[in-house]
Amino acid sequence: MTPSSSAFELLRLTACAVSAAESCLQRPVAQRLNDAAQLLEAGALPPLQTLTALLQGNPAAFSPVERASLLEAGAALQARIVRIGRLLDGAAQLHAAWAVEIAARRGYSAEGVALPLSVLRSAGRHCNLQA
Repeated sequence: MTPSSSAFELLRLTACAVSAAESCLQRPVAQRLNDAAQLLEAGALPPLQTLTALLQGNPAAFSPVERASLLEAGAALQARIVRIGRLLDGAAQLHAAWAVEIAARRGYSAEGVALPLSVLRSAGRHCNLQA
């Protein structure tokens, strides 16, 4: 296998993993978000890192056209990976905020400590002092 065919195969593997991660985000439930992160970490980043090392380690093995094509496709994949990463970060922040909100509405802090009554009232909970 030539360096250029190896490089294009690495791009194809990366693109497949990125596409699978993107499809996980179409149904953003916790397990699918976790699956998307794992696909990026295990399926997209290693081949992209190998491709980068291949391009830097032996630049003469690629024609200028191949090199330009690989760099362009790699940059497009990197942009997709960054976008997915931002979506996953946003989902994690939303989940953390909801966990705090739910805990406060139930009378506890995110750490499981009982909240004082004044905090409970501000979280939308009402106390009924009538017996």
